[in-house]
Amino acid sequence: MDNKNFVHLHVHTSFSIKDGVAGIDDYIKKCEEYQMPAVAITDHGSIGGFPKFYVSTRESSIKPIFGVEVYVQNERDKLESVINDVSKFHEKVKEIQKLVNTKKFTKVQWDKNPKILMKAFQIDNIDSNMIKECNKNIQNGKRRLKKIQEIYQQKYKETTEIRDRLRRNTHLILLAKNKEGFRNIIKICNDASVNGFYYKPRTSIDFISKNKDGLIVSSACLAGPLCQIYWKYKDNDKFDEEKIFEEMVNTAKWYKETFEIFILKLC
Repeated sequence: MDNKNFVHLHVHTSFSIKDGVAGIDDYIKKCEEYQMPAVAITDHGSIGGFPKFYVSTRESSIKPIFGVEVYVQNERDKLESVINDVSKFHEKVKEIQKLVNTKKFTKVQWDKNPKILMKAFQIDNIDSNMIKECNKNIQNGKRRLKKIQEIYQQKYKETTEIRDRLRRNTHLILLAKNKEGFRNIIKICNDASVNGFYYKPRTSIDFISKNKDGLIVSSACLAGPLCQIYWKYKDNDKFDEEKIFEEMVNTAKWYKETFEIFILKLC
C-alpha cells in the first residue's frame, strides 16, 4: 500500500479514557515516519484533544482532520423522567414494606375505606375492580399491602428495564470537512455534555442531522448503527440473516440520504 494515499480516519488518542493509548505527538511522528499526508482524531465523546492536535500538526507536514466518535441515544430526553420513576417506585416498595413489618398495623383502617390506601401511596392505574377483588379475596390488611407492594415492584421492574435500555448508546464518527463542520462538531459535543450527559455525553441522531453541514459521517465500530442491528437479533431464537441484512442495508441507505458524505466502515 502507498502510504502517501492512506489516511487514518478513526483514531483514539489519550483523550479517549480507557480506550486511547498513544499521545497526539506520538501519532503525528508515526504518520510522518510513514509519509502519510493527514490523520484524524476521533476521541470518544471528547474534543479536548483539538488544541493539542492543532499545535502538533502545525509543527509538522501532517494535515489535521478534526473529528469525534459521539455517543448517540435517540431517546435521551426520556431518561430523566424514567430515572425519577425508578427512584419513586423503589421508595414506595420500601415504604410499604415498613408498614407490612410494623407491629402496630391493624386491618380495620384499610378495610373501612380502600381509597385511603390509594390516596396514601398515590397509586396509579388501579381500577375499582381491583379494589373490589382485594376486598373480596384478601381479608388481612398486611396481605392487601403486600398486593399493592407487588404492583409497585412490577412498576419498578418495568421502569428499570426502560432505564437500562436508555443507558445503551450507539457510536458514530463525525469528521469536519470544513470550518462549518468544525463548528458543528463543537456544537454537537457541547449539547451532548450539557443536555445529554448520563455517565457519558450523549447526543441524538436528530440533533446531528439538524447540524450536519460540513460533516462527514462514518458508521464507526462494533457499537455503530449497523453492527447494533446484528447485536439486537444475535440472541433471538428467530435469527434471520436475510432480515438482518435487509435492515442493515436500509439503515445504511438512510444515512447515505441524510448526510452529504457517509462512509461505511468494515469492522
